Amino acid sequence: MKFKEFIDNLNTTSFKFNKRITCFVGDESPLLFFSNLFELLKAKSKFPAELKKINLNSKDKAYFYSSLTQSFLGQSNFYWLGDIAQVFSSKNKVELLKFLSTYKGPHFISFFLPKDEKREIKSISKNIEIIEIENNVDKSIFIELLDLFEVKTNKQKLKVIGDKIFLNSTYSLDVACMLMKYFELINIRYADEFSNYLSSVLGSQPSLYTLSDAFFAKKEKFFFDLWQDIGSCYSDMFWISFWSDQIFRAYYVVKFLEQKDFVKAKRSSFRLPYNFMKRDYKQFSLEKLANYYEFLFNIDFAIKKGSSFCSLDLFYLNHFVSN
Repeated sequence: MKFKEFIDNLNTTSFKFNKRITCFVGDESPLLFFSNLFELLKAKSKFPAELKKINLNSKDKAYFYSSLTQSFLGQSNFYWLGDIAQVFSSKNKVELLKFLSTYKGPHFISFFLPKDEKREIKSISKNIEIIEIENNVDKSIFIELLDLFEVKTNKQKLKVIGDKIFLNSTYSLDVACMLMKYFELINIRYADEFSNYLSSVLGSQPSLYTLSDAFFAKKEKFFFDLWQDIGSCYSDMFWISFWSDQIFRAYYVVKFLEQKDFVKAKRSSFRLPYNFMKRDYKQFSLEKLANYYEFLFNIDFAIKKGSSFCSLDLFYLNHFVSN
């Protein structure tokens, strides 16, 4: 199924998952899109069953597969496995896909697979719904996303999309999801100022790259000097999303390097500073990175509950003073 068709189906009141197994494929896993998608499905009661997670890092394979095949009191669950190419070894991934291709269990299972895994995708049977993720979002798809996620708009704002934002440009799906948050706040009287601000945001990736490099290299003075310059350019929620993505990728780089799986490590290092995979990964254990991710999760929870505490500053302080 093409991405546009999937979005069109989501916009209907009769939407449902046609098959027990759903595989999203694309250039890379759009974490922000999936987060927004699952929130929407839950809010509109469009999940066929309760959303659940499984501990994919568990070495107990029997427990993992039994969770997918057994149910408690006949209850079905919707299991999201994430990017299985990141989580599983090549051998275990092939084993999982073979298991899912003939799955007859009581649950709904969904996951992401990079589209360059052509051999694995071709091996998937007709038992699995394959949805192609669009990683180059243009004006037309962006407008459909606005409709899907019920972002308030009007004719003047839609004109801004074509004249200011998507003029000869496309964006990744996650960037498009970030744009939706900004777009909802636009005052049309300040469209030009917004366009200039947006250009600075989308053009600031080198600064974000440099900030991340200083973070992982523990260059505290350089980090805080740069943080003082760009920290206020983004919301706390943006920074939580940004650092969660960085820590998530760093975790799997370290994991795969420990396993000497350099192909997966390199793939996981996308968006991370070059020096992390070259040398800085040595300063981080899997436990430390998992703790960082949990810390960010707790910050996100606290902010959504109304906390105004300087939690990100505490996150940075803990990082730079730790061994």
